[in-house]
Amino acid sequence: MNSKTYILVLFVFLCIGLEGQYSNLNFFSLDQQQGLSDNSVTSIIKDSRGYFWFGTSNGLNQFDGYTYTKYFKGEDSTSIPENKIHSLFISTDDQLWIGFENEGACRFLPESGSFQPYNLTQEGRSLASNRIRGFAEDRDSVLYIASSEGVFYKKQQDTDFKALALPDTSLKSKVPSENSLMSPLISAITSDENEGIWIAYENWWISHYNPGNEKFRHFNLKDYTRDSYQTLITSLISFREKLWLGTIGAGLIKYDPASGTAESILNDVIHSPIQHIMLSSDETFWISGSNGLISLNPESNEYHRFTNIPADNRSLASTAVQYSYEDNS
Repeated sequence: MNSKTYILVLFVFLCIGLEGQYSNLNFFSLDQQQGLSDNSVTSIIKDSRGYFWFGTSNGLNQFDGYTYTKYFKGEDSTSIPENKIHSLFISTDDQLWIGFENEGACRFLPESGSFQPYNLTQEGRSLASNRIRGFAEDRDSVLYIASSEGVFYKKQQDTDFKALALPDTSLKSKVPSENSLMSPLISAITSDENEGIWIAYENWWISHYNPGNEKFRHFNLKDYTRDSYQTLITSLISFREKLWLGTIGAGLIKYDPASGTAESILNDVIHSPIQHIMLSSDETFWISGSNGLISLNPESNEYHRFTNIPADNRSLASTAVQYSYEDNS
């Protein structure tokens, strides 16, 4: 197996795992002592120029491997609008997008080192909440932004974002419409392997959106929740015609849209909230959660768990892992 570097974001530290054998990873940490703006890292991405970008609870960091350039909320409109970063995404036209906890989304302008905010509106009205839940891009390079008040999309040639239709609350029918979202309360989003977009809601429904005919298919997953827990879908991965869902309260779920069936995976292993799922280039799932990091073979369900071992300084710096990212360079 070729050697790979995995960048792992933890609740307290940023860790880098080295080695090719997943059962024997070594980790070292980057934190505020090395120049990071905050130890609570929420997202990571690498751009085409080789810079790493770290979103944190207190600012955005650009890292060239040696030094950090830090960006914080400023007085003018060209700075980031908020210091709490939720999501980072690089679109196919090589644009860096930043999603915030409460202040919507913006795009980084590398020529000037400034940021362009985008006003996300629903039917012409400003949103009461602008919390970003994630980004996705379809086969035609249309960018989608999921928020706590709906899903917004923009073609590369467009200037502004438009909103996917919300359900008509004046209708008494309880049957979900193929012409709209189920709800504006989005919890996660991802693209599929064809041309569509998967959308998860806070009420445990999921939808598949087909941009070709602008139609939705809706699926109810409430039967797979654990009633004794507060549950939420936090992460989606589409892999080989199946949809994998990372959750808070219900573990890891594999859903088959063709048959309408779902199954819990590693139910006896994953007992803590899942924060993020990453699919690496060798088709391994990396599951970040409150009890460490798990590598999973989605075909065989073989797994390895990584956690903090107090006596081992090569182990994870914390048991709480927030995010993972693969660097193949």
